[in-house]
Amino acid sequence: MSILLSVITPTYNRIHTLHRVRDSLERQDAANFEWIVVDDGSTDGTGRLIESWQSDSTFPIRYTAIPRSGRNAAMNVAKTKASGRFITLMDSDDAYLENAMSKIAENIEKYLIPDSAVQGIAFPYSDERGNRLCTPFPSEAFRSAHLDARFVHRIRGEFLIVYKREAYEDVRHIELPLPNHLPPSLAHVRLNHTFVYIDDVIGWKYRHDGESRITKQPSDDAGVVTDRQSAMVKYIRSVESLNYSVDYFLYNPMLFCRNAINSVALGLFFGIGPIEQYRSIGPWKAKILCLLMLPIGLIKLAMLSGRYGRADRKWHPRSAKNF
Repeated sequence: MSILLSVITPTYNRIHTLHRVRDSLERQDAANFEWIVVDDGSTDGTGRLIESWQSDSTFPIRYTAIPRSGRNAAMNVAKTKASGRFITLMDSDDAYLENAMSKIAENIEKYLIPDSAVQGIAFPYSDERGNRLCTPFPSEAFRSAHLDARFVHRIRGEFLIVYKREAYEDVRHIELPLPNHLPPSLAHVRLNHTFVYIDDVIGWKYRHDGESRITKQPSDDAGVVTDRQSAMVKYIRSVESLNYSVDYFLYNPMLFCRNAINSVALGLFFGIGPIEQYRSIGPWKAKILCLLMLPIGLIKLAMLSGRYGRADRKWHPRSAKNF
């Protein structure tokens, strides 16, 4: 029998929380799934722990270790290891509710298999205390493109998404030099997937257990994120927003104006000239917005240069992969 669902878990030094995912998978009432664990250079014995689980697991566990590269790199590797017809992500410090797999299978049959236009189904997360972590849906099974849900219907929060395999293969998570990180949700801005939002919580994201959910990292790890590195992350997010969602300008004008200001100021800060910036922005609406925000962007550039000096070339946006 072919695998219905691949559960992807990128992990780094989470030996103290990884059992949550495994234990919750062992408790499931449906078993047609596999667990894909990609170890992003852990030094805490994660590999040995996974090997001990593989010997007596009730479901397939596939383990891959890669050099320390960041969460998004691990996610890009993980999808190449998955064999399921559908793919979902579970962080290494979270857990499924006991009937999650049966509900996923039920909704796959109901929405994903019969409708070729739907790329995935999205369920709301709650925290371990039962508090919902996203805004209410307009209906119990609400169909919407990702950007419509975000801007038109103002749906925000944490979602457990199940993708069709072919849809997830198109997702390219942007990889940055460590210790930077861009959220996986940014990939949906480019693709604007259509999801069915199912108003039924099937997973927990832990929010109240203090230090136990923090990655245990050695003292010689990549270090803390500096303001200059954060500026690179902000630049990439701003350009992505302008290129792929500027048609929603009227729903949140201030957001897009800020993105245009950041695109101008941070682009120049990193040595990306006006012509190159103009070419990096595709939609004409976004180009015009950047031109209108140019004076404010120049003021912000002067403030950045006065505070930080020249940008560190190590953290240049060109060092990002899949950007």
